[in-house]
Parts: sequence; C-alpha cells; structure tokens
Amino acid sequence: MLAIVAAFKDELSGYLKRGRFQVTEQDNGFRIYQSMQVPDVVISEGGIGKERSQESARLTAERFKPDMMISAGFAGGASEDATPGDVFLCDRLVAVDGSPFLWGKEEAFESSSVEMVQRFRQAILGDRSGYQVGSCIT
Repeated sequence: MLAIVAAFKDELSGYLKRGRFQVTEQDNGFRIYQSMQVPDVVISEGGIGKERSQESARLTAERFKPDMMISAGFAGGASEDATPGDVFLCDRLVAVDGSPFLWGKEEAFESSSVEMVQRFRQAILGDRSGYQVGSCIT
C-alpha cells in the first residue's frame, strides 16, 4: 500500500479528483481519503505545522501500515519552474513552526540522511532525470 500525506486539501486536489477519492474517516481535523478505483492508495490530510504533520503521518502509518509514504504538496515554494509531478529528494530536512520572521536556530529541528537519498535515487528513480536533491524546510 502507498500512503500520500499532505497538509491541506488544495495540495491533494489533483490526486483526489483523478482517483475519485472520497473521505472515509475524519477526526479532529484529520481526513483520510480512499478510492474504489485505486484501492492500494490512501491519502491523508493532516493540517499545517510540524505537530499536525507528524501526527497525521504517525496515524496513517499505524492505521494502514503502508509500504511507502510520500509527503506531497510541501514543495510549492521550491522553485519557480517547478511543475506538478516534479520530484524533490531532501538530503537535509529542517522543520520549523510559526511565522518565518520569528524563526531562529532554537526553533528548528534538523535531520539529514545522504545515504537514504542515494538508496532512494537508485531504487526508485534509476536513470530518470528531472529530480532535484537539496535541503528542504517545512
């Protein structure tokens, strides 16, 4: 099973429409979408912020036990020439809550895994071009 997680419905609208996904579970602002057309995919809408994102991913992983989880929609500000479907591999992830003008090092959570990016690149993307590797902030 594949799980796709995102913060809000606008980030998911393309998936939801094409796959005819419907809300199957809803609790405390979290929504789960499933489709009879695409039964091996579950989509989770969790809300904005590090805590809501983490909780949505955790609940989705516990409930559906997916083989792979994709975080969708967060890269809207990554590049002016980015188009839907572009792939961004984060070799460094920084998570910060609150308004950008209040950000400081003490509010940031940072994680890095170059090895994971290399394994993903070889296993999933192969020789495909059209992806970018770099630091991501959420």
